[in-house]
Amino acid sequence: MKKQLMTTTALVAAGLIGTAGAANAQLKLGLGGFQEAIVGVASNNSPDGENRAHQAFDVQHDGEIHFKASQTLDNGLKIRTRVELESSTQSDQIDEAYVDISGKWGAIRIGAEDNAASLMNTGTFGAWATNVGQNTNFDVTDWVLKPKAGFTFDLTQRLELGEGDSEKITYFTPRVGGVQVGVSWIPSGEEEANGSIAGTEGGAIDVARAWALATNYRAKLGGVGVGMAAGYMAGNQPGGQAAGEGGDFGGDPKGWTMSGAFSFSGVKIAAGYQSRKSITSDSSGAVLDSNELSFGAKYKFGKNHVSAGYLLGKAESTRAIAGDDEAQRLMISYRRDLAKGVQYRLNFIYADFNGEDKTTLADDNEGTAVTTSIRVAF
Repeated sequence: MKKQLMTTTALVAAGLIGTAGAANAQLKLGLGGFQEAIVGVASNNSPDGENRAHQAFDVQHDGEIHFKASQTLDNGLKIRTRVELESSTQSDQIDEAYVDISGKWGAIRIGAEDNAASLMNTGTFGAWATNVGQNTNFDVTDWVLKPKAGFTFDLTQRLELGEGDSEKITYFTPRVGGVQVGVSWIPSGEEEANGSIAGTEGGAIDVARAWALATNYRAKLGGVGVGMAAGYMAGNQPGGQAAGEGGDFGGDPKGWTMSGAFSFSGVKIAAGYQSRKSITSDSSGAVLDSNELSFGAKYKFGKNHVSAGYLLGKAESTRAIAGDDEAQRLMISYRRDLAKGVQYRLNFIYADFNGEDKTTLADDNEGTAVTTSIRVAF
């Protein structure tokens, strides 16, 4: 469990620190997070696999509470820890939880966190980098429903192969000339995987014993902010090779990503592309061979912000059916900063999901939504 994770990472940190000596300042404790109250109305053309429209008014909530602590040792090493408690879910109650050790040589992060390829691309990857309202990756399917039957495409556009926030160790180099490099090692794709040392984990995870390598560049050239990033990730299929794997899919899961962004005079424009190839760990023979594209733009004028994000993705979800799962998502948002940490948000959402099986409507849906919210960050 996460509690055991924090104990384990603390022991590893102690080994890295060695004879650091007493800290030169008291431990700093912090509390942060956000809460967002959301209301909206949505229209789904086929949310239950039938060709009929469905309108609904809904009230939703999103929020996290962040527990933070930091300490600088006599030798200059800085130790930070962070635990994120979800306040609006009944499943994965703890989100990220890790210990970070940093110095002039770079930083090591140990715990439940995204891999280096995902982290180092987020700031330049299309809509990830430009949302001013709700998140185009996460929040669209709260309103325009992803089909439950047949549509198996993973819609989150970030480079991961099913491991999510599983425990891992990541090293980031110092930034030199605007360039930074990061590398992650993921022993298991199973989150909260204490006890999986034998390597026999199974279930619905997609990857084990994986690694990720990424680099990004940040600079300001003639008043224009420039950001670029690229990453690669590969791993092993848990439990050995699945029946029928190989061919164009190459057996084990892997993927790559690249992104770029420019900012000037209150404007930011970003784009990203990624490709993932993997085989799920179940016995159905289902595969994921996806290609995904994201565009985003935002503009700030005073206390006002506007943004537009567009996501396009295609995936071959099963070999038994010819064709691809296809998804388009569009979000246009407005935000007004009311006070420090307080925001008003307004979003227009459109999404279209088309499953690879063209003989049924069960894996299709198209819809729109309008949502508004108050968000308080602390």
